[in-house]
Amino acid sequence: MPSRPVVTSGPTVITPPPINLKYFGFFRTTTPNAGFTAVVGDDSRHYNVTTGEVLMGRYRILSITEKTVEVEDLEHKRRQTLQVLK
Repeated sequence: MPSRPVVTSGPTVITPPPINLKYFGFFRTTTPNAGFTAVVGDDSRHYNVTTGEVLMGRYRILSITEKTVEVEDLEHKRRQTLQVLK
């Protein structure tokens, strides 16, 4: 009886989905702790967020600059940098 080849596969790697937010722009606040407030959103809503804020109970805003917003997905433990839309 001929032997059959043994088929083995490695562990399945599941890639988390990308953070589905867009960075539309920013404005500066004039309070003593002045900084940027970013305008981010998905296809249906826009949000004004500041550094350290948790958006939708899932995304922490890590940093805001004139060109980028760094976001951490708390559910999947990953980070993504959003570029400002032109």
